Amino acid sequence: MPFNSSTAMLYYNKDLFKAAGLDPDKPPTTWKEIEEYGEKILASGVVNHVYSTGWPSWIYEQTLGYHNHLYADNDNGRAGVATKVVFNDDFGHMVFDTWIRLHNKGIYIYGGAEYSANSAFKAGQIAMLIQSTSSLAGIL
Repeated sequence: MPFNSSTAMLYYNKDLFKAAGLDPDKPPTTWKEIEEYGEKILASGVVNHVYSTGWPSWIYEQTLGYHNHLYADNDNGRAGVATKVVFNDDFGHMVFDTWIRLHNKGIYIYGGAEYSANSAFKAGQIAMLIQSTSSLAGIL
């Protein structure tokens, strides 16, 4: 089985959700909900920061793709060699603006190198992690 593709997924700590007064069986499904949950989790004091990622550039690329936006020209390099990035549009700005807002509110913290965010999640220092499906075995 080939192993050269990752799918971003949200990992969340049910115990921290419960401690913050959130339903541990209802994770957020939108960026708006991540922000709302993040505000509640921060207000509860269970953690100092709520969510992180490792190497967010690929998360950004997948966010664009999921919403049918391109990262680079020539169909992200599938129709020919990509010669320039094309994510500098309203949607691309909205994604960055959302992440900046989450960071400024203390909800998002950059996880540093790939596995630093995983370690923070496993240690209960953050309540949510957006990371690859390939991280599942190491996180559980």
